[in-house]
Amino acid sequence: MPWLPGALPRTTRRQFSAVLQFRNAGFKWMWLGGSRDAALRSFQNRVRAKEKSDAAFHWRMYEFYLQMYKIENTKIVDQLRLAIINSFDVHGEFKSTAALLEEIKESIVYPHTPRKITHHQIH
Repeated sequence: MPWLPGALPRTTRRQFSAVLQFRNAGFKWMWLGGSRDAALRSFQNRVRAKEKSDAAFHWRMYEFYLQMYKIENTKIVDQLRLAIINSFDVHGEFKSTAALLEEIKESIVYPHTPRKITHHQIH
């Protein structure tokens, strides 16, 4: 289930409640992340190829930085204690689907025991 914390302020609490219900029911949560620099480069390349105007490009970059701010500001990754899967290799390129799948399988085989939390514990 894709979920971006803080994406839409009015729906964030509902989204967060759904995430916690899944989590507290025993679902394993993973965060596909890794190198912020590599993510930025990849996003810039995709946007630059797609957008026709400088204004559109800069608007999309603003959205990227705003989303990164929201993720950092909520501390959601730390607070939910998600299993973090680095989706980039040592060269800053996206890992292959097969490599990511192996890491996900390993994370499922050796899971940590998540603590039960409520939305009241998240700032």
